[in-house]
Amino acid sequence: MYSLIWLPEEWITYSVMDMLYMKNNPDTYKNVREEVKYKYYVRLFNYLKRLDIESINNSTYTIGESYDLPNLIVRLDDLRLYFEGYERYEKCKVIKDTITMLYDQSVKQISDEKLLI
Repeated sequence: MYSLIWLPEEWITYSVMDMLYMKNNPDTYKNVREEVKYKYYVRLFNYLKRLDIESINNSTYTIGESYDLPNLIVRLDDLRLYFEGYERYEKCKVIKDTITMLYDQSVKQISDEKLLI
């Protein structure tokens, strides 16, 4: 079995970076803040887009125990809502498919564990 690893640490990194820039260079950063956020979120999305959902659904990937699934779902939905605000619906679909895959894998994993008992 393989662990599916995609942690929401990138969001933490963005939050820290945003806070530091706002504290240290508020006048300069305010002018480019939305552009920086958009570029950062596009990079997150591009990473997410590389996941082959079909192969994950048809394989032996599992969600690790240290995986904070509820937090990840919330973060992914935040990302989806962000792109929805820009009417980037093709990105929203990829994110929604990923959320669905995570739920499916989680349910599959729980049911497999119950079968072992």
